Amino acid sequence: MRGKHAMVRCPAAVQGAFVVVCAICVLVPSLGMLWAPTQESTENRELAPKPELVQDGSLNVNYLADCGTYFEDHFAYRNNLVAANARIRSTVLGVSSSDSVVVGTNGWLYYAGTIPDYTGSALLSDRAARNIAFNLSLMQGYCEAQGASFTFTIPANKSELYPEQMPYYYTQASSSNFDVLEPYLKEYGINYLDVQSLLANEEDVMYYQRDSHWNTKGALMACEAYMTSVGDPLLGLEGIEGQWVASHEGDLDGMLYATGATLEGDYSYDDSLLWEYVEGSDVMDGWINTRSTASAEQRHGKTLFAYRDSFAINMIPFLATVYENAYFSKMVPYDLTQVGAYNADRVLVERAQRHMRDLSSSPAIMPAPMVELDSGVERLEEALPNGIEVAEDGPYYVVSGEIPPEYEGKSEQLFVGLSKSDGLSWVVPFCISSDMSDYGYKAYIDKGFLNDVTDIVVACESDGKLVCVQKTNKVW
Repeated sequence: MRGKHAMVRCPAAVQGAFVVVCAICVLVPSLGMLWAPTQESTENRELAPKPELVQDGSLNVNYLADCGTYFEDHFAYRNNLVAANARIRSTVLGVSSSDSVVVGTNGWLYYAGTIPDYTGSALLSDRAARNIAFNLSLMQGYCEAQGASFTFTIPANKSELYPEQMPYYYTQASSSNFDVLEPYLKEYGINYLDVQSLLANEEDVMYYQRDSHWNTKGALMACEAYMTSVGDPLLGLEGIEGQWVASHEGDLDGMLYATGATLEGDYSYDDSLLWEYVEGSDVMDGWINTRSTASAEQRHGKTLFAYRDSFAINMIPFLATVYENAYFSKMVPYDLTQVGAYNADRVLVERAQRHMRDLSSSPAIMPAPMVELDSGVERLEEALPNGIEVAEDGPYYVVSGEIPPEYEGKSEQLFVGLSKSDGLSWVVPFCISSDMSDYGYKAYIDKGFLNDVTDIVVACESDGKLVCVQKTNKVW
């Protein structure tokens, strides 16, 4: 008689089927390489090359390791299996399989690179925020001197504009980097376009659920707000209505799922937009020149120059329709000399919130503005004889460095003095932040001017006095 706890055996047929299924699961990825090897990656990287037993005439001692790496990248149906793993993790467990994507609730995805801003763990220092605003003031002054209006705008991180779908384990900070920066933008009189507040007051959601950017309707509102701010009538944009279509594949969706990304709805305004490429062929290109094909009554006879990032992708068709000529550059640092070269009437600097700190580390290429100083300079002979770097960059010499630590926290304004036989000429440098210090500087000086200079000094305003803190003899 069998015991009370006797083991129940599976039928032999079930056991055999289980073994067969396991064998198929193990063998298909490898044997499948005979007919369906993975040849392209959906992860924006190059796949491992086929290993070679002999390299450069000698035995490849890493051959077996190379074979393993090659298999990891090329086994059959890899992209489908990666996508299946990601979908199971996100839908069942609510976690992401990508370091770049945060899985929110109700199908929302967020860019992980914005989390430090969201939680307040990477807030700008007051000095770094001041540096951004000060650098923008130099850029604004230069563009206005070229006869162009200047506007700066910051598209907000989606997580801060729409935090409701963020995972519960991330706590939103009481203040953001924009909150730190905003008072300095006002202090320096920057022509700032507050798109964040505009979109936040809209009942409709103006960002994609599965993308890190605003949708086309949000981009249209930003364009309309920009044109209103510079006094340009909306013309061809006024009253246009988009058609809602399921057409957009989000960048975050593509990062998370190797295949089978979910198309989400977006507004299409293509039937109302009239423009063509002069240079470039895709809104993703780093350099684009467009021309409006709208009637004379529906476009401005003005030239727009936009320094932009990926948020402007949806803005380009709208701006290209209403401005006679438009230039869009993703190149960093911004080359502001293009403003005069292309006779721009309007300059728009669009910088995503997650990238705005770059304006304190790599602001723009432009000649440093000259300034006359009434007060004398103290400690000229005692200044530290090092710390100033001079390097060539196209038509410029770039003077850069960091002021001595003992002056950090005391200096409000920095100046670079260029010593000639007839005295010192002063220029105003950009204020630079780095991982080491918020008290750096950078000035672009025309080579022709610097060739006549015998030495360079750096001075700062400290306790109401202009104090020379660095100097160098001619080494360029």
